[in-house]
Amino acid sequence: MERVTVKTIAEMANVSIGTVDRALNGRGRINPDTKERILKIAKMMNYTPNRTAQALKRQRQIRIGIVMADTPIQFCDHLRHGIEDALGEMDDYGIVGEFLLSHSLSARDQMEVVSGIEPERFDAFLINAGSEEIGGWIDQMADQGKTVATFTTDTPNSRRLFHVGENPYRAGMLIGGYISQCLDREDPLVAILTGFPGNTSHDLRCRGVMDTIASLYPSVRFLQDNYYDSENVVEEKLNDMLIRRNENVDAIFLSSGIGIDKASIIAAALPQGRRPMVFGYDINADVLPFMDMDICRACAFQDPYWQSYYAMTILGRCCLSGKKPTREFYKVRTKLITKYNAADYLMDKQQSDEFLI
Repeated sequence: MERVTVKTIAEMANVSIGTVDRALNGRGRINPDTKERILKIAKMMNYTPNRTAQALKRQRQIRIGIVMADTPIQFCDHLRHGIEDALGEMDDYGIVGEFLLSHSLSARDQMEVVSGIEPERFDAFLINAGSEEIGGWIDQMADQGKTVATFTTDTPNSRRLFHVGENPYRAGMLIGGYISQCLDREDPLVAILTGFPGNTSHDLRCRGVMDTIASLYPSVRFLQDNYYDSENVVEEKLNDMLIRRNENVDAIFLSSGIGIDKASIIAAALPQGRRPMVFGYDINADVLPFMDMDICRACAFQDPYWQSYYAMTILGRCCLSGKKPTREFYKVRTKLITKYNAADYLMDKQQSDEFLI
């Protein structure tokens, strides 16, 4: 008879392997009904843990440091959930993760965190790279024999082993194409607000947006500025642009998930004829009312749960096998969110097993 595994139970219960792990080991958040269903299936199938794998775990742990920000909260929760689920699936093999959190992805905040890390405590690092500046630290870790991978945001010029994330320029093209469809004059004025200048993903998203709009509206004008992932700075910049300078802006694009609701509030306060459309990145519950009002027209969604899940899974396998991954760049497809599907993306797979991907 074929041995019953966690994967077998997951398929029977129609949930993820990480959800089964949380149910069987009593850790993490899980719906009580889902947990009860999993435990019943495990009992019915006479499931027993893999003692060989657990023995391997006791012999040696592989410690992975996870360098990422803790804001914006909902986005970073999705990243954490993906990592936690991947770690849960590899727990029997001694893969252990430790979160090393910065307040933001700014070079200053992230370098402050990594400068305090004791490299000898870790075998590998998984990094949401906020800027090229951290690439120098990645190279230092590689010199010390540490395996380093990046996820969500990349440092392509560093010696990281691989990256899991979207193609940010093509993602910018996606949202830029949608913005273009919403514009209604031949010489539009579009505000492009970059979260962190020097962040590879933020910069390339904005470039993709601008190149696409410019290819369809040769007379377009762009107003570019930075907001350092701060709602207060978004408010300051847009009040200056839209009210003090009285710019007749047709559309606003923000390159990250912070500040979309603030931009929407400011746009909603303007007279109907001068109200710009807002377009952003990622999604949170505060943005939904503005989508219903057709103020925030769309956001790009980069699937943070699956980016972090696959990044940790691939890195764990590399550490266990000692082999390099088959690719240097694993792409996650970017999706377009409007008011008609936005609610589906508020929860990730750890919060709801209703959606497979």
